[in-house]
Amino acid sequence: MGKQLLLGAVATATMASVVCADVNISFENLEASGFQFVRQGFDESTQQFQTLEGFLSGYAGSFVLNEQGQNFTYCDDLCILIANEDLTEIVAQIGGFSTVAPIKYSWTSGGSDAAGTTGGGAGDVLPEIDVTGYALWIGNGYGGGGIGDWTGDISLQGVNLVPAPGALAMLGLAGICARRRRI
Repeated sequence: MGKQLLLGAVATATMASVVCADVNISFENLEASGFQFVRQGFDESTQQFQTLEGFLSGYAGSFVLNEQGQNFTYCDDLCILIANEDLTEIVAQIGGFSTVAPIKYSWTSGGSDAAGTTGGGAGDVLPEIDVTGYALWIGNGYGGGGIGDWTGDISLQGVNLVPAPGALAMLGLAGICARRRRI
């Protein structure tokens, strides 16, 4: 039993320490009004949201404002937030006019509300930010803004989306139960 418990713990720890790569977000007709955000990383197989793991080292985005932004919503108001599950602790922000995080990075293009405006850009995050355990959100980062409608892709470097810690523990227990046998 001791060896089986150890094997289950090692398997869980190994799964939790996967080398971090990038998180890529593709979206089409993402519609959001001022400070409206949608959580990313829903895992259909577990029916749970995933959390980030790793150190955010950079970002890149390429997107278009599909229709004219309402109430001064510009293309570069598309915003990524790294925060806890209820958005009460925001660690970092990429994009958006309004500042809601202690660390904010801006897109290098997209300063217009005209339909067809392209936005995005890339940047390094220095020093890298430990985002382990936080959620990933996307939406409209202009608090006073109206509806914006975006299509594009965003990449966050140095991080992965992984099952929440509770899901990892359940996988470890499943391994222990599967290996259990009577002697």
